Amino acid sequence: MFGCDRKLYAQGGVDFLTAQACIQLQGGLRPDQVALGVPATERAAGSGHVSPGVVNNALDCLAAGTNCGSYRPTTTWPGIRGAMTWSVNWDATAGYALADTIAAHLRTMP
Repeated sequence: MFGCDRKLYAQGGVDFLTAQACIQLQGGLRPDQVALGVPATERAAGSGHVSPGVVNNALDCLAAGTNCGSYRPTTTWPGIRGAMTWSVNWDATAGYALADTIAAHLRTMP
């Protein structure tokens, strides 16, 4: 899928998450209206599964310009705090690894 910079990024990486969220943010949504949505586990995904650490890196990249991949947005959105899974039941089968990891990281963000 195309990102903010009109380049293609494959699902499953920090560049994809960052470049896709950037489209929404540059399109006028406030940071508090944007959430990174990912499948909770590999079994919950047809494609696009990422580790919680990749989600945390994408949030850092969007908020502060740190932990980015090859794509770095031209601006940052310090107010971004959104991440979600579309199946908490799958996360439960993995001991809430996604929710617990991302929630702990969100608490450290300014």
